[in-house]
Amino acid sequence: MEKATKAFDSIKSKVSSNLFMHNSAELTHYFKDFIEKYELNDETKQIKITFAILAGATAVLLLKKALTESKLANSSGRKDQRKNKRSNWNKKSEIKGEINLLLEESELRKSVISEMNYNLVFFIDPQAGKTFDGMANLRFILDKQKLLKGKPLFLDYQGQRVTKLRINDQDVKSISKCWNNNSRLELDSELLKDGLNNVEVYFTNEYSEEGGLVLVKDSEGQEYVYTDTKPFSSNKIYPCFDQPSIKAQTKLLLVTPQGWNVVSNDTPVQIDDISSGFTDHMTENLKKTLGELNTNWELSAFDNLERLTPSSFGFIAGKFESILLDDKSHNLPNLAIHARPALAKQLRAESEDLFMIMVNALEYLKNVFGRNPAAPKVDLFFLPGVPEQGISLSGCCVVDEEFLNLYEADVMGHTERAVEIAQQLVYGWIGHSITTEWCNDSWIDEGLSLFLGHLALTKICRSLEGKMKKGNQLTEKNIWSHFIYNKGVSLIDSDIQLNYPISLDI
Repeated sequence: MEKATKAFDSIKSKVSSNLFMHNSAELTHYFKDFIEKYELNDETKQIKITFAILAGATAVLLLKKALTESKLANSSGRKDQRKNKRSNWNKKSEIKGEINLLLEESELRKSVISEMNYNLVFFIDPQAGKTFDGMANLRFILDKQKLLKGKPLFLDYQGQRVTKLRINDQDVKSISKCWNNNSRLELDSELLKDGLNNVEVYFTNEYSEEGGLVLVKDSEGQEYVYTDTKPFSSNKIYPCFDQPSIKAQTKLLLVTPQGWNVVSNDTPVQIDDISSGFTDHMTENLKKTLGELNTNWELSAFDNLERLTPSSFGFIAGKFESILLDDKSHNLPNLAIHARPALAKQLRAESEDLFMIMVNALEYLKNVFGRNPAAPKVDLFFLPGVPEQGISLSGCCVVDEEFLNLYEADVMGHTERAVEIAQQLVYGWIGHSITTEWCNDSWIDEGLSLFLGHLALTKICRSLEGKMKKGNQLTEKNIWSHFIYNKGVSLIDSDIQLNYPISLDI
């Protein structure tokens, strides 16, 4: 590792010092995490990772600078519409009076919390109204001695209502006093213990249109639910420590209408014992609620063994047409593509090209990182109303269903779809398995996934020549033209202060 570290520092020192600014330390953290996480003892591999990280970061920052100077930020009407939408959402946030999470507060929480586990239950029934109910059991080890005097430990939660809060089997009587501005759920230090703690929260929340648990309805009236958990949005779904530096194992029970399909980060598990992982009190309430449900429902269970950040955890639920890749010769995670039933014809017509892109991109990335992504499968969803940048969860990618309707699209349209898919796949390594310590540095996840997604397609476009449908060919020129003129523009005006309601120092 010594040679790779020297190469890393040497390359970094040759780049203008004001290019990376304070993010230099975070890049070094990224590099060391890669080496340790993937056990890359081979020095050639380490050097390759060095170049990948620094080349990606440099390319993105230089591109951002060039586009700023050329004033291309307003060249896209679609971009302006997205900016206006985010601005309106930000105004709503200001009206709610949400409290920002400070870097110092996140560092304190990270220093006192370890062995984090979430046991979550969500009751999803769109016919019941615009809200959903949930139960959260949080288990963690607390070093109580490190808590600063007068600085209470709190959960992030921007929900509609907290109906019950229990800390170590004791009810908190006055929830309104500890739910600070409907944003921070403070935990009574008198009830917390040094060592293992159990916190139960029973809550009701609203579906969201921008960040959180999204409910969409298609033209046929079918409803779909998916989590849009970009940084600091998970707490709009359930109470959590919503920061990338606190990863957790997560158990999920999802109650949905009968006939719905449910996909989460890991493969579903058999429900042998509904009480497994939950407190007795929570199990009792869960069984009682299930018995009171008036509609026909199904229960899906997931036990995500990999430790994930809140923004990497999530689920998608609804009625889907699904196609699984039967070819197991690639030694890759299980692959599947999904769309709503009305688009089944398009899904079948495009499936060969979609799987071809996914397999080749994953094989290239596996070679770069020396291993498969941590998730045992990759599900690609085409859904209505998905943000332009797509949604990436560990083991799941969600893009807008417009990408399925490409029969008449030009070559750049097909290129845009390939790039979108490749970039989402990179998150399996960057952004989920290896993450930044703080939301302010999320540009590194975005920048490296953007760069490596394009690089992966560049490397495989020749091998795919002549194998894809007519008019759907990938070329290096089109790939990098897309990088410069399309995605580059979005980097310039990422609206980070609108997207991530956290404390920033830019």
